Amino acid sequence: MSKPTLPYEQVKRYILKCIADGIWKRGELTSSEHDLVRQFGVARMTVSRALDELARERILTRVKGIGTFVSVPIPETTRVEIRDIKSEILARGHRHRTEVLDIGASDDPDAHADLQLSSPGEGGRAFRSRVVHFENDVPLQVEDRHVDPILFPNYPDQDFKHKTPGEYLARCMSLQHTGFQLSSRLPDDSVRRLLRMEVGEPCLTVRYQASAMGCTATVATLWHPGSRFSLSG
Repeated sequence: MSKPTLPYEQVKRYILKCIADGIWKRGELTSSEHDLVRQFGVARMTVSRALDELARERILTRVKGIGTFVSVPIPETTRVEIRDIKSEILARGHRHRTEVLDIGASDDPDAHADLQLSSPGEGGRAFRSRVVHFENDVPLQVEDRHVDPILFPNYPDQDFKHKTPGEYLARCMSLQHTGFQLSSRLPDDSVRRLLRMEVGEPCLTVRYQASAMGCTATVATLWHPGSRFSLSG
């Protein structure tokens, strides 16, 4: 005698059927938790269990403050090449947009050392930009970048809502990536809120350098939610 289907399993089967039938396509929002509770007449924790299990199975992606999406699945980005995030999102057939947090001069001593500039107190101030990259309105990357002010004197004047920092640098001159480091790190509260992550969720972090004309031209730290991003090469 077969065991009865538990309520949360019924919710899971319904979601999987909607995906299989093409009602919800990859990257699209599913029904809200509230709507599923009302549709099935079950407790909120029942629906939450179904959604959480499908998220762990990487069938769904839950984004705090936005909703639940059908997974893409997790983008396998050839970040070994450190490609521009915008080109990768567009290549997946999705929408990209950029939110500029700030841009201007920087006093970061580590960045000045990486760029081989004189210390800020001696008049050599690197330029810094911080932007958030979105894929289909879901935040996918916080980019924290420093650049050499001599090689890119007009950097602070750029409108990075219409072109990414990476696009601008590549248009100015040919860059050669000279090294990168991958790590799993807990973000600070600022990055966590920008990426709409739960407390305790780790980031996949890439820090890399690129050179031009024999000088270190830029150093960047890229923060990605661990549950929404992976690397391959």
